[in-house]
Amino acid sequence: MKCTRIFIFACLLWGLACIKHVFFPEVFWPSSCLAVNDTKQIEISVPQELQASLQEDEGCRFWQAKCDRFFVDAHLQPLGDKPVELTDPTPPERVYKTLARYKVKDVVLKDAQLIWVDDYPVWKYEFSGQKDGKAYDMVAASYLISHNRYIVTYFYHAGSETARDDALRSIKSLQDSKRTEKVEAQ
Repeated sequence: MKCTRIFIFACLLWGLACIKHVFFPEVFWPSSCLAVNDTKQIEISVPQELQASLQEDEGCRFWQAKCDRFFVDAHLQPLGDKPVELTDPTPPERVYKTLARYKVKDVVLKDAQLIWVDDYPVWKYEFSGQKDGKAYDMVAASYLISHNRYIVTYFYHAGSETARDDALRSIKSLQDSKRTEKVEAQ
């Protein structure tokens, strides 16, 4: 009798977790790792895990994911050994190259704002543009961490506040996690 109660309780908990996953999928966003070294890893959360490309884009490693509400493209751009200040509100050239890569035309910068995420300064840019005759909005974030620039760009249908909110939530999910175990180079 006691085993039956435990089994029923376990089934109820499992069912509630499934229902929560269906109705609140944003709670279950996986973290995607953008960089790993012996001491830390850089992670960001999106609805679908970012898939690493086997090729490079002009010396940059990149990842992509097609999610329900938006498409995301993330680039890691090595900057060398010299420190770079994140004081200029002008979007990095890499952002415009990414927009051109996806054939977005008539790009207009609507907003540039410096925010703080996980103790790092981050420039957030909002754009509008056209692709295949349809209006799109884009949000890009530029993070500088350990002599690398991480540029994450989100593409979604113009006017979708839900997609914009999801993109902003993803931008704010960046984490610089300390590693405790030894990691092999990627």
